[in-house]
Amino acid sequence: MKKSDVRDEVTSDMRGATLIDRRGALRYAAVGGAAAVASSILGCGDSAASAEDSSSSCENIESDTLLACEFPSTDSPGVLKPGEGEDVNGMLIKADYNWLSGGFSMMETTIDGKQIVAPHSHQYADQVVVVLGGTGFLEFQFGVSEGEDASDVLRVPAGSYVIKPRGRSHTFWNPGPVPIPYIELSTRTEFQDFVYATAADGSKAGVDAASEEYHTTFYDRLIPELMVKHQLLTIKGMGGIEKTNDLCSIYPCND
Repeated sequence: MKKSDVRDEVTSDMRGATLIDRRGALRYAAVGGAAAVASSILGCGDSAASAEDSSSSCENIESDTLLACEFPSTDSPGVLKPGEGEDVNGMLIKADYNWLSGGFSMMETTIDGKQIVAPHSHQYADQVVVVLGGTGFLEFQFGVSEGEDASDVLRVPAGSYVIKPRGRSHTFWNPGPVPIPYIELSTRTEFQDFVYATAADGSKAGVDAASEEYHTTFYDRLIPELMVKHQLLTIKGMGGIEKTNDLCSIYPCND
């Protein structure tokens, strides 16, 4: 689509549309002034309206729509140096979605040696993992839930970007002995809210409740099989689980 076509589309939408989807917001950003355009389209008042007035105008918009007017930019820091950011249960928040009009969040964390991130999927959030460093590599697998076509195990070295589209189940693990740092970039707001919720209550019941509220599905039955197959010892975010045979007391395991 040419820029002139985008401008025509924006002009047309501003006459009657009430919602702007996530991809639409990106198109408008390409021609500049995305926040002001989104505010006009969403009926959140003119660009001079206060953040409070804009936010109150969006209360009845569907939750799966990006609301540029609902998350006004704040006086966020422009630079976060190494080690800086809010530490939420081992996830160092580098870009809070509240600083970014609700568009995405970015966190830095580490996966220990012989550790797995439990297989799961996100209904709305697209994600990117950036493997930051280390001499080892991570291993990813997609399509692990029942009814999906499972991918091969993908070996991912430092410096790689791994795209994780919404709705596609995935898991990854560190097969080596040395911790590996990575960045988790997530669109929308749900993943960051999930991290806060599970930091407040990391019990199985707490994780289940947060998963339902923030549109995340875990595939618990796959965990023991994956841990045995790849000789893994722990699950990220679940301290105290050191042995595979401890899992069946928490998760319903396959016979």
